[in-house]
Amino acid sequence: MPDISMCCNRDCPIREKCYRYRARPDKYWQSYAFFEYKDDKCDNFWELDVRVDDFLPLKPIDDTFDRDIDKWGGLK
Repeated sequence: MPDISMCCNRDCPIREKCYRYRARPDKYWQSYAFFEYKDDKCDNFWELDVRVDDFLPLKPIDDTFDRDIDKWGGLK
């Protein structure tokens, strides 16, 4: 389990390269946050290192995990 807050911003243009978005989450104890991409950057971007990081393919993440920010009250 990554000991980080993972990103749930499904619309982020750099999510494919971001460890916060693609890390393999813990089934029960994972925390998420909506990190915003604005002004052509994300202050919480964590570059994915394909040589050492345990991560998931992008499509299953987008399709499987419920990261719909509209369902999370007060986080916009």
